[in-house]
Amino acid sequence: MSATTHPVSLEELTAHLDGELPADRAPAIVLHLAECLACREQVLGFRSLSDKFHSWPTESLSTAVEERILSAQFQISVPAAALYRVIRFPHWSWKRWTLMAVASGCAVLLLMAIALPIFTALRWRRVRLLKRVDSERKRLANYSTSHQTALTLASLSNSRLRTR
Repeated sequence: MSATTHPVSLEELTAHLDGELPADRAPAIVLHLAECLACREQVLGFRSLSDKFHSWPTESLSTAVEERILSAQFQISVPAAALYRVIRFPHWSWKRWTLMAVASGCAVLLLMAIALPIFTALRWRRVRLLKRVDSERKRLANYSTSHQTALTLASLSNSRLRTR
C-alpha cells in the first residue's frame, strides 16, 4: 500500500477502526475498503492485532504494593520553600533585572534597525516591478489596438480595391 496508489493513508485506516474518523471522511474510507483488497487485508491485520492485545491477561496489583506506592508518593513531596527558591531567582537583584530589560530592549531595537530597511527596500522593489509590469501591459494593449486598426484598414483597402 503506497501513498501514490491509495487515496487512503494508514492513519485514516486506524482512525476508522478506532471510530475516530471525521464523519465527512468515513463514507469515502468505507467505499475504498469495499474496492481495495490490500486495504481490507491491512484492516484485518490491525483488528487481529487489537484483539490479541485485548486478550492478554491483566493482573491487578496486590493491596500491599498499592499501599507502598501511595506511601512513597507522599514521602517524595517537595517543600514549598524549595519550589519558591527555584521560581524566584533569589540571586538576581533589581539591578540585574533592570540590566537584562535594557539589554533586551537594545537587542530588539538593533534587530528592527537591521530589518526595517531590508523590508522597505523589498517593498519598493515590488512596487517598481508592479509599475513596470503595468506599463508593459499598457504598451502591449496599445500595440495590439494599433495593430488591429492597421489590419482593419488594410482589409478595408483590399476590399475596396476588389470592388473597383
